[in-house]
Parts: sequence; C-alpha cells; structure tokens
Amino acid sequence: MFEKASLREKARELLTSRRLPERLSHRLRGTKNVATAARCRVCRERFAEDEMTWEARFDGSPESSRHYFHLDCHAAFEAERQRLQRRGTSSRRVPSAEATRGSRPKTSGERRRQR
Repeated sequence: MFEKASLREKARELLTSRRLPERLSHRLRGTKNVATAARCRVCRERFAEDEMTWEARFDGSPESSRHYFHLDCHAAFEAERQRLQRRGTSSRRVPSAEATRGSRPKTSGERRRQR
C-alpha cells in the first residue's frame, strides 16, 4: 500500500481533474465482497478477495455511480475533498459532512407531497 501523503496527492489530482466527484456520496457502506476485477478509485490497485472496502454511490444510478476504495484511500479522498472545499479551490461548492448532517435524500412520498 502507498504512503498517506502519496494517497492524498493521488486523491487531490483525481478531484481537481474531475475524475472523482467533489461532492459527498449519498451512500457509503463497507463491504468485503467486491469483484476481484474491481480496482480502487484512488490507488488503482485490485482488492484482495475478502478485504474490507468502502463502496460509495454519488447519484441515483445504482450501477454507474459506484466507486470502490481501500479504507486508507477513502480517508485520503475525503481529507482532500474537504481541504479543497476549505481553500475554495474546487470548481464547485462541495458540502462538508457538518453541513449535510441530518440531511438525507427525500423519499418518493415526500417528493409527491411537494408537487
């Protein structure tokens, strides 16, 4: 595995080049059963067969928006995402975890009531 500074550098480059989303994922879960062909979005290494990983989803599309991370790689991604937001160097406003605390996607019933 890579050094933390190296992982943060890779995550920063992926964020600034828009190859990783700059916003919070709407779903994050730990999983062990990732396909062996899957690669980490930060370091591009394959996952061990029963290695613990993070699966992040960034929009409503269940398949195309899945991103898998090693635990350390996701920590580097999140640290860089927040750092870019604080410095104002990101191209879009990125919500922090504190700003979105308590927020959640609306259910279909809530969306219908708004119409």
